[in-house]
Amino acid sequence: MGKTFGTVSDSMDHGPSAVQAHLKPVLTEIRQNHKTVDSVEFFSDGPVGQYKQKANFFLMTKEPFAYGFKNVKWSYFKSGHGKGIPDAIGGTLKWEANRKVQYGKDITCAKDFVGQDCKTKL
Repeated sequence: MGKTFGTVSDSMDHGPSAVQAHLKPVLTEIRQNHKTVDSVEFFSDGPVGQYKQKANFFLMTKEPFAYGFKNVKWSYFKSGHGKGIPDAIGGTLKWEANRKVQYGKDITCAKDFVGQDCKTKL
């Protein structure tokens, strides 16, 4: 089974704590809705400051296992070449944002992008 996720945020933080903040709802959703899944694989580009650093490696040895996953794999792809899953997902999100703006939607925060009021809590 394969399922793709993309997340959006107003935060400009790309450090390990931000990466984990984006992954927690994904891990929760997988665990709640796909109880027999015991392995997760993450695909991303490979910025050193974002994904390839010791704090993120450490968190990846703890967090997914706390949700009951038995196997975790992280695959890195070259950034910005338009190849592979990470560029496809990011490109699709950017395309959707551009489409909304072209049709008159102002996107002032991540909640605007997903169709909620910026003042409401996600």
